[in-house]
Amino acid sequence: MTSHHRPSVATAWTRASLLLFICCAIFADGAHRALAAQRPAVRPQYLRGVSSAAEKRSSTIVDPPPVFDKAAPSPSETSASCPGCLKSFWLVNTRCLPTVGCCSSAPFTPQVAICTCGQGCAPATLDDLLAEDSSDWFTVFFVHGNLTSYQDSIDLGHQLRAQLPERVCSGQPVRLIVWTWPSDSDVGRLRDDTALAGSRAATESYYLGRFATMLHVDQRMLVIGYSFGARITTGTLHLLAGCPLGGRHLADQHAPSNDLQAPRMRAVLLAAAIDVDWLIPGHFHGAAMVPVERMAITINPRDLALKKYRMAEKRNAPEPIGKVGPPLNAMGSGAAKIVTTNVASELGIRHGSPYYFASGQVMNLIRGEL
Repeated sequence: MTSHHRPSVATAWTRASLLLFICCAIFADGAHRALAAQRPAVRPQYLRGVSSAAEKRSSTIVDPPPVFDKAAPSPSETSASCPGCLKSFWLVNTRCLPTVGCCSSAPFTPQVAICTCGQGCAPATLDDLLAEDSSDWFTVFFVHGNLTSYQDSIDLGHQLRAQLPERVCSGQPVRLIVWTWPSDSDVGRLRDDTALAGSRAATESYYLGRFATMLHVDQRMLVIGYSFGARITTGTLHLLAGCPLGGRHLADQHAPSNDLQAPRMRAVLLAAAIDVDWLIPGHFHGAAMVPVERMAITINPRDLALKKYRMAEKRNAPEPIGKVGPPLNAMGSGAAKIVTTNVASELGIRHGSPYYFASGQVMNLIRGEL
């Protein structure tokens, strides 16, 4: 009898084991499906590195790079929010002009336009601009920095225009002239881009100096130079003092007269990309403080772009003035004309004209010079 029941017991255990295995398999499959629904799908192997790198960049980037067309307020916003602000500005475009080499010169024949809020930019001529020139104006120049396209310069002009008054406290009407120069990059390498901008900056100083001598000498002028635009600004002042710049002179065959008189000038240097020793008498822009009434300089030791200044220059460059400030002890009588403002607490690591024009501290500084 015992031997008769043993096959039945074995068969029963086999069936039970099989049933238990099937139940466990069903349970495990259900659990796997539930977990798969809760977690993202696994990316292919060739995309895993891209994903992790992008996630790493998003976690380390503190601030996005400036986007000029988004940073500038729209015409509808500016006209509604600032009824007393400027409604238009002049655009002087030297992108079509040749580079002026050492000991050479060129006629000043820029392209000119007038840009109006809500109406775009209309072509004009240099004669049109000079025809309205008089002693009544308080003229504000803005010279943009490197890696700025033609459209960027227009957007920046609108952003600045919307924050300038139509008249200063003395009653003088204000006009804005945006100086747009060939600062686009076709190279893509930091040092090469910087070298191209540096070589062109001396040419732009020559052209801007030439233009300044065409204006009425009894008007007031404020030149705002940003980054490499600050280099153009101080180079212009050096030339207006009658000194040569890399072999270039304003008193050449293209000068309307031997008189280099220019309007009464003040300057604001924002994130200035010039060597800290250039304004010392006898140095590269050492005469820049002679024709200027006053110069306001922002300082930001945290600026990421200014921290790379020495690496970007193809020479053993010292620190930039925009990072460490001017060497007042070595500047003689010119030091009394300089005021400095530390903007690190408000701007932090940011470098870009839109950030500066969006800064209340910076705009109060600019409006204070008016």
